[in-house]
Amino acid sequence: MSVSDLKSLPFTVSEGPDGYPLIHARYLGEVKTFTPMQVFAMMLSNMKEITTKNLNAAVHDCCIAIPVYFTDLQRRAVLDAATIAGLHPLRLLHETTATALAYGIYKTDLPENDPLIVAFVDIRHASMQVLFHHLAGKFKEEYKIHVHQNARACLRLRAACEKMKKMLSANPVMPLNIECLMDETDVKGIMKRE
Repeated sequence: MSVSDLKSLPFTVSEGPDGYPLIHARYLGEVKTFTPMQVFAMMLSNMKEITTKNLNAAVHDCCIAIPVYFTDLQRRAVLDAATIAGLHPLRLLHETTATALAYGIYKTDLPENDPLIVAFVDIRHASMQVLFHHLAGKFKEEYKIHVHQNARACLRLRAACEKMKKMLSANPVMPLNIECLMDETDVKGIMKRE
């Protein structure tokens, strides 16, 4: 992760005694220090809780999608985080494999005999960052607000960019409206798929 990426996070990161990162975030009113594995375990625990409520059944077994570039150490950390969250990971899948499986499982009109060529394009976090930085610059110019200086505004704009990225996969143009993004300023924008 680059220095500019670290500056855009809504929490501070330092190097721990073992050389691995430590995350310093406000939790229950005070600043606490967590390892990335602990944070991921909290996220998985929260997802487990949501899934349990939605299914109205206990959730233990799972498959977890990970980036293709994860090292063996990162893969083990994901498995450990899942165990901490009370999950039993059956398999780690590359995100592209998970995307292809989800497409094939839910696609009902696949041809029986004719070959079908399908392309999955992964624009990843980096492309969402491009959206984020573009819009942050636009808002700085148009509305005179510096989104990078406010952690809450960064989170809200990143969430809007993620939503916009998903919506652009099905729509050629997407408007963006965020009420009270920062300093009680409402912002508007538009993005074309191109």
